[in-house]
Amino acid sequence: MTTNAILTQEGTTELAACNNHNWWDAVLARDGNRDGEFVFAVSTTGVYCRPSCPAKRPRR
Repeated sequence: MTTNAILTQEGTTELAACNNHNWWDAVLARDGNRDGEFVFAVSTTGVYCRPSCPAKRPRR
């Protein structure tokens, strides 16, 4: 079973202030303007990407 997560570079204190829905929309849109704000990752493989990553979109 694969589990996906969205991680911030700022740390856990920023997680409460951010909206996961907005992050997910940025990933689906491959929004390069959001690069550097967060990365998303597959926890079982340790693979992570920027929002603009051209790789296959992860399952949520």
